[in-house]
Amino acid sequence: MVTLLLQSRQGRKSILSILRSGRIGQALEWANILALMMIGSMTATLVTFNLTIKTKTVDVQKILNNAFPGILVLIIFFSVYWAMKKKKISAPVMIVVIIGFCILASALGIA
Repeated sequence: MVTLLLQSRQGRKSILSILRSGRIGQALEWANILALMMIGSMTATLVTFNLTIKTKTVDVQKILNNAFPGILVLIIFFSVYWAMKKKKISAPVMIVVIIGFCILASALGIA
């Protein structure tokens, strides 16, 4: 029973010292950075966009992928991020805009 009380007091002291030192804030910041890196890598690997603009002898998609692999996905990602963050467009509205863009691009034969 005595050891349980001592352990409880030591645990309380340790938690209070961690909270006072600001280590929790650092850990949360590191976790935030890790989460953003994971979202970025998932976006790069799971999201695809095929551009089918072809001129007489040039395939634009191949040129872009050879120069900058995944550049179209990156442009789309940051466009959506910019619209939601800077223009304050909500997520449901952004989803409707993306679906509308996909339908329009498909109808025009672009994507």
